[in-house]
Amino acid sequence: MTSSPTHLPAHRPRVSPDHDALLARLPDLPRWVELRALLLTGRCDVVALEHDPLAAAVAAGAFRSAFVVGRPPFAAMGEALAIAGESGTLIAPGESVAWVQDALPEIRPERAILHELAAGAAVAPVDPGTVRHLHPAEVEMLTLPDELREELRAAESAGTPVAAALAEGMPVSFCYAGSVTESLWDVSIDTLEPWRRRGYAARAAGFEIARFLRLGCRPVWGAVESNTGSRGLASRLGFVPVDELWLFTTPPARPAA
Repeated sequence: MTSSPTHLPAHRPRVSPDHDALLARLPDLPRWVELRALLLTGRCDVVALEHDPLAAAVAAGAFRSAFVVGRPPFAAMGEALAIAGESGTLIAPGESVAWVQDALPEIRPERAILHELAAGAAVAPVDPGTVRHLHPAEVEMLTLPDELREELRAAESAGTPVAAALAEGMPVSFCYAGSVTESLWDVSIDTLEPWRRRGYAARAAGFEIARFLRLGCRPVWGAVESNTGSRGLASRLGFVPVDELWLFTTPPARPAA
């Protein structure tokens, strides 16, 4: 669900002991795919960490995100969300929601449903020539919405392959790994408006899912509850709900009077 890719580096950067300590306590499960990827790459700050019981607040300012594990101090959650910045999102598992709501009563959370590929689900083969990876710098030559262009630029700069489904020879739907851990990857998918609901997203996603499965890495599909289109596509591709997260997103700052 991140807007920029967090891939495992060839050589892990130096991180604080708190990064390693928290990483060791979080199993490689769909609910932790984004947080574990950030801890593995060192692209976050562990604002608070308590060991017994486990509780943590983590901030990733570059991704406008903050994460909660357990029941960390209210002040630490506020600090993590402040680092996430304007319109930042604090992400919490279900068992932490009531605790976060007590700390942030003014923010109404949104439920995100996490899916995994069902055991034994077959990934439909993609016809040759209908999907390919974008070439370096190709993003700059495409006509794209600004937000999507920024996401694909971030993927390109991180060395993340972007699969593109083609219509009339032009890329119209894009899929890449938003986060990668030792055994999981988070599916990021977007399709240009004129080409939605025509099967292109399924082709792009299927292409990357098959590639990652060959590498021994299972896909995680996260979709907010209100995004019925994304949830429906996940179901058609053979994904099933396995968990949930809750998103507390701060409203944008009001312009000065």
